[in-house]
Parts: sequence; structure tokens; C-alpha cells
Amino acid sequence: MDTPQIGRGRTGRACRWSAGLACAALLVTGCAAQTSAGAGAPSGTGGGGVTVTAPAPATPQRSDPPAPPSSPPVARHGRPAHPTIAASAGAFAASLPARWSDGVVLTVARVRHGSETGRGPGDFTGQPFTAVTFQLRNGSDRTLDLSAVVVSASYGTPARVAAPVYDDTAQDFAGSLPPGASATATYLYAFPPSALASATATVDLDGVHAVAQLRGGLR
Repeated sequence: MDTPQIGRGRTGRACRWSAGLACAALLVTGCAAQTSAGAGAPSGTGGGGVTVTAPAPATPQRSDPPAPPSSPPVARHGRPAHPTIAASAGAFAASLPARWSDGVVLTVARVRHGSETGRGPGDFTGQPFTAVTFQLRNGSDRTLDLSAVVVSASYGTPARVAAPVYDDTAQDFAGSLPPGASATATYLYAFPPSALASATATVDLDGVHAVAQLRGGLR
């Protein structure tokens, strides 16, 4: 008696055909699954070798708060200030310094414009700033404590606070300034280019001198 041979005759061909269809179905299902998995990928190579690039993060924008209606001197060492030395306003021009009645003079020595390059927390890469270098000359008969100087800035109508910017060129007033000596410092602020004409710098020396302002002439 002959032993039956699997795969021979009509029945065998039908089995091979059914097996082939089953393999093809599995291949199609696998490709579809890979394509679906690739479509949801935010970046890199997705299904079918298609590269999907995630959108670049948006550059953050500043939102400057309203400036206070007045600029009183700040309290120092927990005590309120009571200035007794009057000040007259100046401008962002070397020919128009701010002056105090005891002979102290504040002049804008240099103005420089640039763009922020930092990429850390709090940086606004690519946004413009203005660097103002001040020169303070002590024409009084007493030594000034420059570590107490506070400089702030605003712009626009109604006025808004100009955010300070910090980079390697920023330098605060510091140390002591004896009679007859001069000192310089550079402060950076994020004035919008369209608001330079309305920029104002407010300088609070030490609580003994009245607050002085520099307004106009910035360009």
C-alpha cells in the first residue's frame, strides 16, 4: 500500500496557495502597523524610512509690566530714604548731564545697541537691547558709596518697565568715589527699537541725593 504524499495533486496545490495568501496577509498587516507607528513620531525616522522633523520652539517674547507713576528713592538697610540734595534732569547726550546741587554730575558717555545671544533660562535670544555707559563725577566734598546706586529704566506712553539685560559687558557702579574722582558703569536694557525716543533712565545714588532722570536723546 502506497504512503500518501502531502503536497501532491489538487489538494496539495490548494494548501500551498492558501499558505501563500496567509503569508502575504501577514506582510501587509506588518507594514501597516509600522506606518501607523511612524506617523505619530515627533521627530527622527518614521515608518517607511520617512524623516519627520519636529517644529522649532518659538522664541519667547517679553511682556514688560507698567512702570510706577513715580520713582521714589529706595529704602536702604531697612530705613526709608530722605534725600536732601536736589537733582536736575538730563538726557541721553553727553552735552546734557544730570546734576546734583552738591556738584555731582552724571553723564551718558556711550550708547551701544545689540541683540541678546544667551540661550539659558531667562534669555530672549535675538531680541534687541541698548547698553548705556554712565560716567559719574564727584564734584562734592564727600566720598560717595557707589555700592548703593540703583539704576532703572522705562519707555513708552503709558510708561512700561524696561527689562535689564545681563551679559559680559554689563558693569554696575561699585566701591567708593572720593571727591574729584570719576567712575563709569554700563547698564543694558531691553528698549524696543521703536520706543528709544521715549526711553528714561532713573538713577538713585544713595538715598541722600534725590533721584535724577535722563530723558530723551536716545537713538
